[in-house]
Amino acid sequence: MKKKILLIGFLIIIAFFTIALITNGKTVNRSSQITLNIWVMPNSENAEKDYQDLFKPFTKANPNIKVVPNIIDWGSALIKIKAAALGASDAPDLVEIGSTWVAEVAETGGLTDLKKNFDFAKFLPGTLASTGCVGKNEKTSIPWCTDTRMIIYRKDACQAAGVNPQKDFDNWDSFKNALKKLNQVEVNGKKLASFGTSGKADDWDVVHNFAWWLWGAGGDYLSSEKKSMINTSESFQGIKFFTNLAKDNLIDQKSLLLNSWEIQSGFARGDYAIIIAGGYTITGFEKQIKKNPHHILKDNFGVAIIPAGPKGRYAFFGSNNLSILKTSKNKAAALKLLNYMITNSAQIDLFKKTGLLPAIKSAYNDPYISENKIRKTFKAQFKYGRAYPSIPEWGTIENQILKSLSDMWIVLLKNKFENSDQLIKNELNKAASAINKIIQE
Repeated sequence: MKKKILLIGFLIIIAFFTIALITNGKTVNRSSQITLNIWVMPNSENAEKDYQDLFKPFTKANPNIKVVPNIIDWGSALIKIKAAALGASDAPDLVEIGSTWVAEVAETGGLTDLKKNFDFAKFLPGTLASTGCVGKNEKTSIPWCTDTRMIIYRKDACQAAGVNPQKDFDNWDSFKNALKKLNQVEVNGKKLASFGTSGKADDWDVVHNFAWWLWGAGGDYLSSEKKSMINTSESFQGIKFFTNLAKDNLIDQKSLLLNSWEIQSGFARGDYAIIIAGGYTITGFEKQIKKNPHHILKDNFGVAIIPAGPKGRYAFFGSNNLSILKTSKNKAAALKLLNYMITNSAQIDLFKKTGLLPAIKSAYNDPYISENKIRKTFKAQFKYGRAYPSIPEWGTIENQILKSLSDMWIVLLKNKFENSDQLIKNELNKAASAINKIIQE
């Protein structure tokens, strides 16, 4: 009897290691199990659960692949990612990288070239500049999701002021005239400031909010030869137009002391008639309205594309990209996961969870976007998308631009916008000098 029990036990052990496991109706050999580690940012309130749910369809279709999302904070992400690319022992297989970091990380030589693995024509044109490093024939990342800033407006405020958002926000002059009408417009007994925008030195949107004014005037932050253009006459004209909105109290001057989160919260409370923000903000408003059916924004906000400047219409485009590290021992599985993450269904699911917009063109034909008045407006802005230069120095340069533009707002506010032209030129000349020094060093 004992021999019989031992024999059964032995057979069970053998079976455990050799018999295929049946998972979701598919045969999976335990010896072929693969674990993919991916570093991702906390792009939603319930990031860990959201990512687990996002990957479920993939792991169900590929039961031999386990995906482990590790959430890393934006503040320390770049340092950790560069260390991983240089061969750190805890390096993952895949990593999410902010588009402005791609060139800096790629410079380590630790990212896999993906140009032969994907059809990059399927991605939005505004995302492609950041898939590699300028001057190098390689694609060390693919766009995963994107974001662009648009005008978000209160419908009731526009109606009360006699503003037609689709017409009156079309160009700089009509936009300024619309702000004049919206300034201190009264809705339900409350007077609204026409426009709220952030100016704090710790808020990255400050750089993005200035960008389309520079571009619309024919200026830029940096030339193709990597020289500062922030103090050129064209850039000055764009910055002057924007700052003059605050000088004329068409931008609420108090809002310049706030960050983007505070601006968005103020809009949701009814403080401003318009703000400039992205898809994640709209998704946030939709979630607030779902929780509170009587929310002030219910059926009461819309979006419009960025106004055209004298030299054209341009809109800032940023993206979150995905890269495979060269040290990964699971590149085939990692490529399979990347291909899943840019399917229409996965892109729309990510949009619903995070508010970050799809990076592939075809996703915008999905009913979730194409049949929604607000979301489909983002598609209209894509042809005007523009990104920052993908160069290793950009991260440091962007830090300097942020400091310089925030300092400029402080100087203008402190001097109550008196002699503003000269004050702006002084700050822009200092910024150009600092940027060129970064490049030279």
